[in-house]
Amino acid sequence: METFLKQNSKEEIIQTLNEYYERESHDLLSAISHDIKNPLGIIDLSLGLLEDRLEKILQNTDPVQADKVRSFVKNINIGIERCQEILENTMLIRSSSEALERTAKKMQVFDFFENFSIFAKPSFKRAKLSLDNCIDPTIEKEFELKTTALLLISFLKVMCNGLSPESNIVMKVEFIQEAFKFTISSMHGEVLSYNERRDDQSILTKERFNQLVSKLKCKTEISSSAGPEIVATLSWPKA
Repeated sequence: METFLKQNSKEEIIQTLNEYYERESHDLLSAISHDIKNPLGIIDLSLGLLEDRLEKILQNTDPVQADKVRSFVKNINIGIERCQEILENTMLIRSSSEALERTAKKMQVFDFFENFSIFAKPSFKRAKLSLDNCIDPTIEKEFELKTTALLLISFLKVMCNGLSPESNIVMKVEFIQEAFKFTISSMHGEVLSYNERRDDQSILTKERFNQLVSKLKCKTEISSSAGPEIVATLSWPKA
């Protein structure tokens, strides 16, 4: 250590320490995430099996008590999904190095959406929403990986937060005229509407999204009128 300090400049020492910190913190976070995600997966699977058994039992139970049990199960599901969401977003942020943040990266838009939309999976599950990626696989764009990925993930969460989870819905994804286009429709042809939720988590997600929109100079729009389809657009970042 003494030799290292004597033979290197102040800038080189700081750079080496920063690289060491980044590497060690990433490895530690990866290990913690792995150790937490495995038990969460077991809990999630077990809860799903329990729900199937409970429904048969609750058919012969007092309706008020049955609703209470379903509410408890729903709250556990939400807790599991929030934990998974936090872990996945943390891993996304840590895995994107500062070099990637400063350097424009060229990538197919189809692959970009496939790789990063999975981080909004808990929101898709809550909204009972399935994806249909119809983006032209030949389209390529240059972008800053971390901020653009966070913009997409935040927008998907904002959309899902305003959807009713009572019906199975599908979201068709396209990339047209320098913008993502999302067309949401019910599998059963039901009328859909978008209404922003006002709980603390939804408000925080929307605030973070608005900050990214302002930073990256994007344009967004989500149709709020009730109808057979909800159409949303997210323009490609200009910053």
